[in-house]
Amino acid sequence: MVGLSARSPHLSTSLRWRWTSEQDTEACAQQLAACAALGQALVSLRGDLGAGKTTWVRYLLRALGVSGVIKSPTYGLLEPYEAATAHGAFSVAHLDLYRLHTPQDLTEAGLDEVLAGPGLRLVEWLPTGRAAGAHARPGACHHPYRRRHTRGGGHQPHRLGRRAAAAMALKRRHLLQGAAATLTFGVWRAHAAEVVDVRLWPAADYSRLTIESVHPLRFAQRFVADPPRLAVDLLGLQLQPALREVVGKLKPEDPNIAAIRVGQFTPDTVRLVLDLKVPMAPQIFTLQPIAPYQNRLVFDLYPLQPPDPLEQLIAQRLRELESAVAGAPAADPLGDFIAQRQPTAPTTPRTDRLIVVALDPGHGGEDPGAIGPGGTLEKTIVLRIAQKLRDRINDSRANGNPMRAFMTRDADYFVPLHKRVQKAQRVKADLMISIHADAFYTPRPAGASIYALSTGGASSTMARWMAKKENNADLVGGVNVASLDSAVQRAVLDMTTTRQIHDSLRLGQAMLGELDDVGKLHKPHVEQAGFAVLKAPDIPSVLVETGFISNPAEERQLRNDAYQDQLADALMRGITRYFALNPPLARERQL
Repeated sequence: MVGLSARSPHLSTSLRWRWTSEQDTEACAQQLAACAALGQALVSLRGDLGAGKTTWVRYLLRALGVSGVIKSPTYGLLEPYEAATAHGAFSVAHLDLYRLHTPQDLTEAGLDEVLAGPGLRLVEWLPTGRAAGAHARPGACHHPYRRRHTRGGGHQPHRLGRRAAAAMALKRRHLLQGAAATLTFGVWRAHAAEVVDVRLWPAADYSRLTIESVHPLRFAQRFVADPPRLAVDLLGLQLQPALREVVGKLKPEDPNIAAIRVGQFTPDTVRLVLDLKVPMAPQIFTLQPIAPYQNRLVFDLYPLQPPDPLEQLIAQRLRELESAVAGAPAADPLGDFIAQRQPTAPTTPRTDRLIVVALDPGHGGEDPGAIGPGGTLEKTIVLRIAQKLRDRINDSRANGNPMRAFMTRDADYFVPLHKRVQKAQRVKADLMISIHADAFYTPRPAGASIYALSTGGASSTMARWMAKKENNADLVGGVNVASLDSAVQRAVLDMTTTRQIHDSLRLGQAMLGELDDVGKLHKPHVEQAGFAVLKAPDIPSVLVETGFISNPAEERQLRNDAYQDQLADALMRGITRYFALNPPLARERQL
């Protein structure tokens, strides 16, 4: 006779069967196999040694479609299987806990995670109050507690005293109680481990894969350098539709990932393999819930030889020259710009050089920025405005000098705030313009604003609030804080020079005067606060809030292509006006 109890969100019962024959055992197993809720149940089997618990499990697994050898888990503690029924597929874990005495034993063996995981768990126990071997027949079962070796090499029953038997029975009751508590947690955890979404963000700088889940995912990783590939095991997880869909999200033009493979590696482990196009330095980290996101597991794939922003600028110019009309004389201001960076003999500095303006469309990728009442994403709007301004800069001159725009991002991917500053510095930008679209708690605020850095407090409550909101972009977009060395973190937080702020205020005022002709201004003067993206000490930098996307009327304007053109024209006039009053200095002829 075997006592059986089954617990799941949909199945809670306690039954006792007397099996007089193998036919009865098989019939009982087949009846339970037809239960639709079995895929999320824990079945606890209690009975004397040799009572037929493992035999019953074999019949149940056969009824669940398991083929091949079905072994007893007495010595291995655990045997995993895969079941396939009319109600769907699920994993099965068959456990034998005879050798465990306390919940701590369960944890140390790693079996608490198995019990807490999804699928069917079949657990064999001795009867409550019965000690292993206390009333067993000699020779019935080769079990560590059942028999012991004698000095002469033979075997004899291992008998326990009454006190020892009572103590072991008490331990088993504690273990059973601990397992029941683990099961309660496990049913909830199996549901909570649901994968919400998988997103892929390709870029030349790096490619990012994000797995969002209700609760944090556990993982183990292994990187192979030749050929480059990254294998990540997602532990305690079943393969879900959102994970399967990531394969179809990979585009052939992804600069870093060649292929993605995903599958159920073990009953409770999903393996994700990324085949890479170039040698990589992968970073894998987790992010806690924030803004619209739940828990995230992030894969950042950085090429060992990252693209040089200056080379990107050169490549952009070469593409433009290749597309020029054949035979037409083509000036190459970028070539002069590059030549000026080559070591040469000292000469009189010239000011008729290429002017580089770094354009920084805010947010991107994982960070959508503000979202308007009509669903408009800030990251999308500001990228379009920046692209329009880029085209105007590339076609213009300032004070007789040719100009070239450099984009910190030219597609939908996330760039950390300190990386935006570093990119602008790498191309020796003359100006940096970060483009955003305001949002506030209420829909009433309206109008464009321009901000510069402040070495002290913010110039207004709104400026302080805006700086805090924009500086949170790294939290939403997701930065691997562990990868930032202390020098980088200090550079991001250091205040810049008074000269930079002075020039930034001039640039901001020139642009604000032009925006006044396009629409409403939120404030008629440049405001100041501690924006992280404005902290390049050698580049005049401003942050332009093109309007309040949280205001329904301005949201409609910002979505309008013609209005975006007007904004780009106004910003372009402001840049030209600034250089007319502040001629660009000659560059030092050095790399």
